[in-house]
Amino acid sequence: MPYYVVKDGQRVGPLSDEEFQNRILSGEIGPDTLIWQAGMADWKRYAEHSGLEAPPPPEISPKPTFLTGPTGVCAECGNTFVRDELVSIAGASVCAGCKPLFLQRIREGASLPSAYRYAGFWIRVVAKFVDGMILGAMGLAVQLGIFGTSLGMAPQPGEVNFGPTALSWGLGMVIGVSYAVFFLGKFGATPGKMAVGIKVIRSDGAPITYGRAAGRFFAEYLSLLTIYIGYIMAGFDEEKRALHDHICDTRVVKN
Repeated sequence: MPYYVVKDGQRVGPLSDEEFQNRILSGEIGPDTLIWQAGMADWKRYAEHSGLEAPPPPEISPKPTFLTGPTGVCAECGNTFVRDELVSIAGASVCAGCKPLFLQRIREGASLPSAYRYAGFWIRVVAKFVDGMILGAMGLAVQLGIFGTSLGMAPQPGEVNFGPTALSWGLGMVIGVSYAVFFLGKFGATPGKMAVGIKVIRSDGAPITYGRAAGRFFAEYLSLLTIYIGYIMAGFDEEKRALHDHICDTRVVKN
């Protein structure tokens, strides 16, 4: 439906929706500009007409059922798109349909939306506890298997047999790495995170790769070696990032 505006005391129009949006983005139409379109009883200030001093939200096409290639989430509408269809603006990814509204928010200095609900410190503690129970049970089974087969191999007096202990530690490390990399790389969440409804993503909403999942596993040791301060950071960070999330450019969000 075309718009009409008042500029320098003169009526300008009709303007298509696209022309109207372009004039808003260019600054020609401001909060005090008088506008009118069919169905309005009288001329109104643009700010009064829009309510939030922003153009009406664009119509977003339904989220595609099948997406090929890496995907991301639009920070404005929250829908999932192929990453090539998203535009990076002010550190956020937005779709083509939401771009005019997002730019308008930036021009007016409004707060920018987030498509994510970040997982806080305590829910991540619960997820870590569940994963620890699962890994502990797996590790116990491995240790029983190793030490059970070495009961008849006691060392001679004065000898120390570190073989079973070293083997147990090595297999425990392999199990831990495999557990994290497989579940994070394939599902974006370990069983503990699945249990509480959270997952790990990239800062732009894309899923993490197996390689990044491996890097994140080892980066967690830095959070551990800092007397858990690296983990505690998630309770105070704006995006609930722990130290290893900062290092690997990841976010933990609620599904």
